[in-house]
Amino acid sequence: MAGHAGQGSSRASSQGAKARPGNRRVVQWTRDYVRLPGIPDEFIAPDGAPRAVWSRFFDAFAALTPAEIERRFGSADRHLREAGVTYRAPGETADRLWPLSHLPLLIDETDWQQLTAGIVQRAQLLELVLSDLYGEGRLIT
Repeated sequence: MAGHAGQGSSRASSQGAKARPGNRRVVQWTRDYVRLPGIPDEFIAPDGAPRAVWSRFFDAFAALTPAEIERRFGSADRHLREAGVTYRAPGETADRLWPLSHLPLLIDETDWQQLTAGIVQRAQLLELVLSDLYGEGRLIT
């Protein structure tokens, strides 16, 4: 994790990590991480401690050997190349390989439930709008 200028967060590397497997590696990976003030942070909670979902991820990740991590990252990169996942930047003619962040976006259960409710609500709205457009046409009048 790259560090950022801003509010210090030495607690991110040490709080609650003492009993976790791979503690030394997690501390090493996160020691320079600094939360930006006033900006929501996916990794660090408002109290300065790592979010539980990230702690669980790092526990599992730290249990892997460096060779296993490299193998898995290489496998993911190879899969993207073999699947032909590319993009083209505006104004360019050549395709580029899609860059993959090897760290996932982690969404805890509470946030996922909120996202799900919002997606369901928007899908219901879209269904109602389409039903009206192909039906009575009240929205147009």
